[in-house]
Amino acid sequence: MVEQVKNNTESSKGTKDDANKIDVTLIDPEFIIGICKILTFGLTKYERGNWQRNLDPERILAALERHSLKIQQGEIIDKESGLNHSLHIGCNAMVLYFYERKNRFVNMEHNKG
Repeated sequence: MVEQVKNNTESSKGTKDDANKIDVTLIDPEFIIGICKILTFGLTKYERGNWQRNLDPERILAALERHSLKIQQGEIIDKESGLNHSLHIGCNAMVLYFYERKNRFVNMEHNKG
């Protein structure tokens, strides 16, 4: 009897209804690991979860833009962290998105001269 159940299990194929689920395989795993490295580096400077504690979204955007400028100047690796500027940009984008979900947006009025 045990042998029959084993054979049925091995020969039949199970089903999984995931047609309407998000496809996490669309994101490069190395990018996710890189963002985690950026956040882990942040632990050397700040407390855990600091990025979730009422930061000014304008300052996050400014940091994102600084990393973008470094890439435009030909610098790929951030000298302080030893990690790619593009990963810093990704992390900054994640933080901006976090604040947008909390209805805290970049105030462009401050940028008008």
